[in-house]
Amino acid sequence: MDHCKIATAVIGAAWGDEGKGLLTDAFSDSSTVVIRHNSGAQAGHTVQMDDGRRHVFHHFGSGTFRGAATYLSQFFVCNPLAFGYEKKALTDATDTTPTVYAHPDCLVTTPWDMMLNQMAEEARGSARHGSCGMGFNETIQRSRNPHLALTVGNIVDMASLDLCKYLDRIRNDYVPARLKELGITPSQAWSNRLASPGALSMFMDACANFLGTVLITRDAKDDVFTKSKKIVFEGAQGLLLDARRGTFPYVTNSRTGLTNIVSLAHTIGLETLQIIHATRAYATRHGAGPFLRESPELKYEDNTNLPNEWQGTLRFGELDIDLLTESIRLDYADQSLSELRIERCLAVTCLDQVGHSINYWDKDARKTTEHAEFLECLRERSGVQNIITSHGPTRSCVSL
Repeated sequence: MDHCKIATAVIGAAWGDEGKGLLTDAFSDSSTVVIRHNSGAQAGHTVQMDDGRRHVFHHFGSGTFRGAATYLSQFFVCNPLAFGYEKKALTDATDTTPTVYAHPDCLVTTPWDMMLNQMAEEARGSARHGSCGMGFNETIQRSRNPHLALTVGNIVDMASLDLCKYLDRIRNDYVPARLKELGITPSQAWSNRLASPGALSMFMDACANFLGTVLITRDAKDDVFTKSKKIVFEGAQGLLLDARRGTFPYVTNSRTGLTNIVSLAHTIGLETLQIIHATRAYATRHGAGPFLRESPELKYEDNTNLPNEWQGTLRFGELDIDLLTESIRLDYADQSLSELRIERCLAVTCLDQVGHSINYWDKDARKTTEHAEFLECLRERSGVQNIITSHGPTRSCVSL
């Protein structure tokens, strides 16, 4: 594929929050299309510019400040309400509306998926799963019934009246059945929100706004890529939250590693792919679930993952190289990569936050070394020689 000479995949190698936004920004320019190949609006990827601009990306690719286009693939779940808020914020920051393409098979999150998600987490009390409350998993659950699934293509094809009737069926028939399945009796406040006509009208407006912004394309080889010299696959969450790899139920209903990337690479016709598995210089987890090497006394500054009622406070720990390298090994082992030329890379972000030395675990032993020795240990244990590092929050702090 001559016009797409450079293709890079950015994958989180832990529980998310590894610096994927920073790395996507570092590899993007105005000739780039950023492909969102998993997850949905619950992703939060921070990009900070040297001129002071800062944005946490949810739908739009993290190369947007560089003029990159975004492609929401069929593996992405769209949330028109969240999309509208983000579009306004980015339009205000860039004075232009970013270019976004969407596959018609993208699933669509409704307000009732979000409400169900939040009610379910509330009902779990101290046994919460760590959900963001954005309705992603509930969207997947509802869409397992083909008569209740809602896609971008459905919204394009349906007249307003038909879409209203379809949404009424979700609200009036599906939601009560799902609540019964979950064993939840909604409070009066939740019942009022579920029945609110304002939620329906707001969502209808959001769908119209969404369709007025995105360009729908089924074939990934259409103009999305004919004008692009670079492709960046921007992953969301991390390998340890993968639906088939993480610790159930503290996972996401998404393939967070190479699976969807490889499928899309074959569809597009890519021959070469640079794969970057990313980690911070320390470990984090936002939300409930097992956390090897967690250290409650560790605290680092993080202005994106603020404490919230759904995920609580960001948790910190020391990096475990055994866990990191095994997760990456399994990600590669899942794939058939014989038709792609692969360049394997690692990325270590936030090195500026740990001081001159770094504490980490290797072969079940805790070690403290200088950065250079730590990076050499990573090379030896992973077999990957190319390590990208970041000593700050902006693109200029990244050493490629």
